[in-house]
Amino acid sequence: MAYDPSVAETVSNSVKRAIAENDEIKKARKRTHRWRILAVVLAVVIILGVVAELGGPSGPRIAYLSVEGLIVEDPDRDQILRDIADDDDVAALIVAIASPGGTASGSEDLYNSLRTVAAKKPVVASMGTVAASGGYITAIGADYIFARKNSLTASIGVIFQVTRFGDLMKEIGVEVDSYTSGPLKAEPSPFAPASPEAKELMDGLVAESYHWFKALVGERRGLDGDALDAVADGRVMMGTQALEAGLVDAIGNEYDAIAWLEDTQGISNDLPVEDVTPSVEPSGLFARATAQIAAYAGIKPLETKRLFVDGLATLWHPSLSD
Repeated sequence: MAYDPSVAETVSNSVKRAIAENDEIKKARKRTHRWRILAVVLAVVIILGVVAELGGPSGPRIAYLSVEGLIVEDPDRDQILRDIADDDDVAALIVAIASPGGTASGSEDLYNSLRTVAAKKPVVASMGTVAASGGYITAIGADYIFARKNSLTASIGVIFQVTRFGDLMKEIGVEVDSYTSGPLKAEPSPFAPASPEAKELMDGLVAESYHWFKALVGERRGLDGDALDAVADGRVMMGTQALEAGLVDAIGNEYDAIAWLEDTQGISNDLPVEDVTPSVEPSGLFARATAQIAAYAGIKPLETKRLFVDGLATLWHPSLSD
C-alpha cells in the first residue's frame, strides 16, 4: 500500500487530541480531588467548631462577666449566670462593671442572677470607669467590691423622664387627640404638661423604686440611719470616697479580684479565666439601622440606647445636650 501523507497526518492529529483529552481528564481529576480534600477539611473544621460550641469549656476555671453600657432585661445573660451557678467546674465569678446603670427592672434582674451565683460560689466585682446607679446595684450583687480610685460610683436613686415636644408639634401643625379609659391612662404624655394627679402618680412610683434601691444598699453594705442617708441622695462618688463611705471594700482591679479569690477563698490564681459575656451586637433590622444612623450622627451607642429607654431608670450619665 502506498504511503498517504494525509492519512498519517489525520492519525497524528487524532493521537494528539487523545493525549490532550487524557491530560485534561487527569487535570480535572486532580482539581476534583483537591476540592474533595478541601471539602473534607472544611467539614471537619465545622464539626469541631459545633462540638466546641455545644460542649463549651471544661475543667476548673473562673468565669468572667463584663457588664458594659446600659443595663436592661437580658434573658441570655441571666441564663448564662444560672448555668454558672450550676456548673461545679466554675470556681468563682468575676464581674467587671463599666456601666452608668439602666432600667430599674433590668438592674433588679441582674442583681438577683448574681445573688443566685453567690449562693453557690464566690462572686467579686471590679468597677471600671463608671459603676453608678444600676451599675452599683450590679456591684452589690457581689460578695466583695473593688473600685479604681477614680471610678465613678454610687448615684443611688431613681429617675423617670419624659421628653415633651407638644409645642414643636403645634409649630409644624400637628395635633394629637387621645381617647382614654381614665384620666391617668395616657400619663405622662409627651404631648402635654403633666396634670397634678399625674405628677403625684409618678412621684409615688419613683419613691417606691428608690425605697427598694436604698433598702438594698443598706442590707448589702450594712448601712442605716444617717450613714445610709448620706450616700443615698443621688450623688456620684469617686472610688476613694465610696471606700470611705462603706460602699466598696477595696481599691483595685480584676487582678486584685483574682488575688482576693486566692487569699480569702482558696481559689488558685492559676485557674484559667473564661469570658462568659454574651454578645451585645444589635439584633433586628430596626436596631441595626438605628445604630448605623447614630454612628453617622456621631452619637455614642449608650446615648442611642437612652433615646429608647422606657420605665423607671437607675441611671447616671451626663446630659445628651452640649
